[in-house]
Formats: sequence, structure tokens, C-alpha cells
Amino acid sequence: MAKTPRMQMQSELWLNLIRNDPHDFARLILLTGFSPAFLDRMDETQLTQWADAVVVSNRWEGIIRQIMLDMRLDIRALLPRITAPTLVIGCAHDAMVPKEHARALTDAIPGARYAELDSGHLAPFEQPEAFLDLLTTFIDAPQI
Repeated sequence: MAKTPRMQMQSELWLNLIRNDPHDFARLILLTGFSPAFLDRMDETQLTQWADAVVVSNRWEGIIRQIMLDMRLDIRALLPRITAPTLVIGCAHDAMVPKEHARALTDAIPGARYAELDSGHLAPFEQPEAFLDLLTTFIDAPQI
């Protein structure tokens, strides 16, 4: 939730890599976005294919704008005003946004529910079925 020096450094590194070496940015995203266990199940060819997919599938200018916005935007004061049913999903092995931030987000939103996946930040890719199950269960019964 609060911007930390670590997160600031991460954002600055991402911007530098995007501008100077998108392939290394992609490799870093895989390294920090997936859990170690998930990455260890891949061979070098698969890792290269994933990195190549990141490089060719992204709109880099949009990602740069998102990172720059993340670096300056602070919405903490607005969180208590949220009245919609809210599910916050934390990831046990998230090296990008630590699960403690997801828990703090949950605590700041009245009535928010917290769920955690045994994955890295890229849970929809790493555990798509579990991620989808959390979402559909919440959508089907958001107040329970």
C-alpha cells in the first residue's frame, strides 16, 4: 500500500529496462512474477518462450505510463469510502507486491474479504483455475 523504497527502486529498474532492454525486463518479470516452484518446473526453452511472449505482447508505452502513475498515485485516503463488495487476492510468493500490502488493502476497505493463493504475482497464469474459482465464488456470493 504505502510506497516503499524497495517498490520505488523496482519501478525505476522496470522503466530503465523497458526503455533499454525489454527482453531483460521480461526475464525480470518472470523471475519476480512467478513463484520459485513454478519457474523451477520450466526448462530454458520454456523460459525463453515466456520472455519472448512478454516482449511481443505488451504495449510498452502503456506499461511505462502505468508504472509512472503507480510511482506517484496514493489512494489510501480513498479506500475507506469504498462501499462495493471487495475481494483482495494476495499471493504467498509475490515478490512484486508483497502479500502484506494486500492484507493492508483489505484492512483499509470496509468489509473487504481477503483470499490468498500459493503463487507469485502472476497468479492468473500460474494458477488459473484457483484464481478463477476465487473470482467466480466471490461474484456468485459477494456478501457471504
